[in-house]
Amino acid sequence: MFLGLEVGSIALYVLAGMTRERAESDEAAIKYFLLGSFASALFIYGVALLYAGTGLFEVLDIRQYLSDFVVTSPAVIYIGLGLIVAGVIFMLMLGVVGLVIGLICACADHEWNTCLRSSS
Repeated sequence: MFLGLEVGSIALYVLAGMTRERAESDEAAIKYFLLGSFASALFIYGVALLYAGTGLFEVLDIRQYLSDFVVTSPAVIYIGLGLIVAGVIFMLMLGVVGLVIGLICACADHEWNTCLRSSS
């Protein structure tokens, strides 16, 4: 599922930089790509740490593992869960902020459009 979302977001990076005549278009595409990459890196690193701490991928199995066994190094698991939550929140913020800015700019022609909106 994660790979499908990441492959689908490549089209959005391309659309952000679609207008090749304007320098703002390239800047917006690079910023959007870097922010999306950073959010994905946080999420994947959190998943890797959670797997390192438990050895499991399934959420229900991880819950069962944490309730059955005494975890010798809970810091790895806590950091992994924190990075997963931070990555998901970061991804949601990118989407929600983009949606809100798109709605504001579509409904009213404000002068304070963002770089991504003004690049198209």
